[in-house]
Amino acid sequence: MNFFTELKPLTNFLEFNHTEYYQQAPSDWWIVITDVQGSTKAIEQGRYKEVNMVGASTIAALSNVMDGELFPFVFGGDGATALVPNAKKEIVEKALRTSQSIAQEQFDLHLRIGLVSVKSLVEKGHETLVCRYELPGGPSLAFFKGEGLDVAEKIVKSGHGILGPGPMIPSAEALAGLSCRWSPLESERHEMLSLLVKATPAGDSTEILRQVAEKIHLLVDLNSPESHPIKNETLTGGSLMGSSSLELKTQGLPPRWFSKERRNIIFQMLAARLLLWTGWKSKGFDMQAYQESLPSHSDFRKYDALLRMVIDISAEMTIQLRQYLDEQKTKGLLFYGMHSSKAALMTCFVKTTDPGKHIHFVDGSDGGYAIAAKELKKQIQEAAPSA
Repeated sequence: MNFFTELKPLTNFLEFNHTEYYQQAPSDWWIVITDVQGSTKAIEQGRYKEVNMVGASTIAALSNVMDGELFPFVFGGDGATALVPNAKKEIVEKALRTSQSIAQEQFDLHLRIGLVSVKSLVEKGHETLVCRYELPGGPSLAFFKGEGLDVAEKIVKSGHGILGPGPMIPSAEALAGLSCRWSPLESERHEMLSLLVKATPAGDSTEILRQVAEKIHLLVDLNSPESHPIKNETLTGGSLMGSSSLELKTQGLPPRWFSKERRNIIFQMLAARLLLWTGWKSKGFDMQAYQESLPSHSDFRKYDALLRMVIDISAEMTIQLRQYLDEQKTKGLLFYGMHSSKAALMTCFVKTTDPGKHIHFVDGSDGGYAIAAKELKKQIQEAAPSA
């Protein structure tokens, strides 16, 4: 039995802090930590699309070897965190090595990968509490509470639990379904804000983050289409050559100009645009219905002990939000990081276009979460002497 699928689903995001939705992860599961080392430098070089694709590649790799079994994960922009059962550990490691190899060989990016057993954390008193957030239409995201993920990340970044060399699986098998075929999502209000908020140990972290979420909701209305980064009326297909090149490299294939693989991708992109424009259906596939489902199948807001969001927001709203967060920071209640950009990026993992079978990862362009994390870490470091 998979504990994640058995969890009582959360459907109202603003209840992310309700304890009745959370359960301790089983001791025989493993926490997978991945991140692109040197991502900030790569982003500064304008390679944020590549960083996003590599960051999302580990989720795709894991999904493709889990035989349809749901598992908890969260996308962090330049990396990801996931939990996998011990019974799948061997095949998971093979898939992760493939993703790591593609990152290095195709993008010249080093993808750090580590695995930490939940049992080792439990023995040291660190909880890893998991919630299943069910999006409209079926797909599920995982929310996390407890110290487990933070401790696991520190363990991996200290050089322990690192995935070593070993067997891999074919790249086409490991990373099938991963793509970035949409143009950047332009802001309509003023800017796409990537936001990270972390409670300090000074107070009740659950209550603090609940108050922050409610404040943001009052300010921007998180349930309104205007605050959502994905808007159907402005969604457009990406560059045929640029999108196909990125996808081919992700599959470990050389992006030759007239290769069969590139022609297939371009044909699929053109066919999708034709179906969207005409309203026609192909073999039962309704492109318009699929596009309309994208906002509700995205991870633009989530919780993994950090409150994470990418929202479309006005300049005035951003000023008010920063003022509020600064006030809470001065009280010693939280740390935060923000990064504003003119657009967001959407990286897609589509096993099939059936409801519940596709998920779309959203991050701010120009660095998004990775740049916001720099401000967050700086605030934490500055407070360390007095902590």
